[in-house]
Amino acid sequence: SSCVLLTSIDIPTSVLAIQGSAFYGCVALTDITIPNAVTIISAGVFTNCSKLTNVTLGDNFNCNGLDLSSSTKYSVDTLVAMFTALADRTGQTAYTLKLGAKNLAKLSDEQKAIATDKNWTLA
Repeated sequence: SSCVLLTSIDIPTSVLAIQGSAFYGCVALTDITIPNAVTIISAGVFTNCSKLTNVTLGDNFNCNGLDLSSSTKYSVDTLVAMFTALADRTGQTAYTLKLGAKNLAKLSDEQKAIATDKNWTLA
């Protein structure tokens, strides 16, 4: 946390959980790749990461409660790519992906449906 010079990170597939405030206050962090092996992400992991622009999720990403709402800098293409990578939770309990109102406002209902049709709740 509070790594003010960290600009990007590619989390290895050996990581199964991102706990505590791992990236809290990493104010220069712009790019992160989170593999689908990650199944636990604690609340607040990305708090104050306001410069995040590129978040890449591994195919069939299936982790509840990912909160990326600290940044409003995501492009529509980045958001749609995140939705496309989400696992299909149809017939299972819905999982939540938190992006914040400003990010969600950038998207059409059709783009949001990429996630919601897979039984993900966008917040």
